[in-house]
Amino acid sequence: MELRLLSLLLPMCCCVAVSLAADFEALLASLHQHGYTGPVYAPHSVEYEHYRRMEIGECNFLYPLLIVRPGDEREVAAAVRAARSVHVELSVRSGGHGYICNGIKNASLHVDMRRFNKVELFHDHYSKVTLLTTCSAVVAVSNFEPDITSD
Repeated sequence: MELRLLSLLLPMCCCVAVSLAADFEALLASLHQHGYTGPVYAPHSVEYEHYRRMEIGECNFLYPLLIVRPGDEREVAAAVRAARSVHVELSVRSGGHGYICNGIKNASLHVDMRRFNKVELFHDHYSKVTLLTTCSAVVAVSNFEPDITSD
């Protein structure tokens, strides 16, 4: 019985491995085609393992196809376009803890945004809306007037 089950699963495993290898090559080519110039980490490299590992040990069974660490907004956009063009799912990490392991996905392009470490405050005086952007979120705060006067 076990031998029969193994013979049924083996062709399926080989097809999955070939499919992932094709996705890997297509994604890598797409990153270059879309102008991504930042670091790219592939499986089996020390850097890949370093950026793949999560603080929550239960999440360490997840393996993206590639990991990128964009340095600016242009590289983030290029990575998103690249993944979309080859139909590869995105996963994004920005510094917080994901207790349900939703910050990393198998067979995805994993975008590590922890290098985005600044906070910016934008205020539109006409709409009375202030946007607070951080490396991980954009928060809209209504009816908030920042004090921009200097002493």
